[in-house]
Amino acid sequence: MLLPGKHTISSAELPSHKTRWSAEEDEKLRKALEQFGYGNWKAVSESVGSRNPLQCKNHARHLVNSSKVSHSVQKTNFINFYG
Repeated sequence: MLLPGKHTISSAELPSHKTRWSAEEDEKLRKALEQFGYGNWKAVSESVGSRNPLQCKNHARHLVNSSKVSHSVQKTNFINFYG
């Protein structure tokens, strides 16, 4: 059931997990990680708009491991979550 004003994207509307991320999607993901933190995948995916939470999680992990996004995003979120 959807709440009024809420729209979820079905997986059929999303690019395949095999589809490469565009530069625009990468930038949206980086900004969403800064805004919502590493781990808030639903909010991150809604901000990206074209990927589901699992796709965002997996790609964010790739970006962190390849140093394309700061490890401080993970550290900051961990500190904020666990105090």
